[in-house]
Amino acid sequence: MVDMANREAQGPVWGDMVGSSPALQELLHQIEEVAPTDVTVLIEGEPGSGKSLVAQTLHRLGRRAGRPFVRVDAAGLAEEFFDSELFGYMPGVFPEAPEVREGLAGVADGGTLFFDGIDQLPADSQGKLARFLDSRLVQPLGAAHPRPIDVRILATSRIDLRAEVRAGRFRSDLYYRLRGFLLRVPSLRDRREDLPALVTHLLSRFGTRYGKEIAGVSPAALEALLAHPFEGNLRELENEIEQAVLRTPPGGVLLPGALPLTTASGPAGAGEVRLRQYRREQERGMVLEALDVTHWNVSAAARHLGLSRVGLSKKIKALGLRRPSFPLGRRRMPLA
Repeated sequence: MVDMANREAQGPVWGDMVGSSPALQELLHQIEEVAPTDVTVLIEGEPGSGKSLVAQTLHRLGRRAGRPFVRVDAAGLAEEFFDSELFGYMPGVFPEAPEVREGLAGVADGGTLFFDGIDQLPADSQGKLARFLDSRLVQPLGAAHPRPIDVRILATSRIDLRAEVRAGRFRSDLYYRLRGFLLRVPSLRDRREDLPALVTHLLSRFGTRYGKEIAGVSPAALEALLAHPFEGNLRELENEIEQAVLRTPPGGVLLPGALPLTTASGPAGAGEVRLRQYRREQERGMVLEALDVTHWNVSAAARHLGLSRVGLSKKIKALGLRRPSFPLGRRRMPLA
């Protein structure tokens, strides 16, 4: 069992950037290098890999840490909204706009302007953004003159923007203005050795959020997590652990049955077999854990699992489980 009280194996913790894998260490080293500067940074990585977290860390470690950090949803910057959203407008420009509205660029003045999902920026807005990055001038709609602003630019992309430039789907002039420094965020598959530390960190975070002290994660549950592909990366892992915490009793150990994992997709038929095998392994791990912590007291284990004694006895037989012949030792966790 991974013990919540033992954090020595977690490695360095930068907020939610937890782990000691070579892939993460290389990323953290690059962040340390570029954070104190004002260079524009393009952050590429798979969905859910933690790109926004990297952007927030760059801001927090930089000289603008005490200034605004303003996120811009790049997908929402269509041409008809570009100027009003980014630069704002003066009173009377629109019938429904009786007051001055500060644009997002103006709000970020002195701080960081973060374009989230820049790969989704509509093509008709890419030229406007390139010109703004060149001039750093803001002219609200209806204003007589532009004014300069001082912002650091960060941007994220779910895909390789250089490939998009080659395919003619992204402007090369905008790409090279954004790519002052390129950071690539590793997927969870590329830093799988960080998973135990991440699980411990997330158990603590969600345990605090929901007022539950979770004792740790069982070996069977951790094994199930390590075997999962996590195509949704850190975001998927967070969802799994949050739901598992909600399903785990206070003071309990996270068991495989609390994890809403799904199997990796595969050929028809083979996927169904794998799913049955996986469910059987989950059930076996959950039953074994309950029996272990109750010294194979079937009645107590049944209460812990929410089953009848007869029902648990049938499961033990069906799973081919046998009481170990060696001494069982002392109980490791209290029962609800």
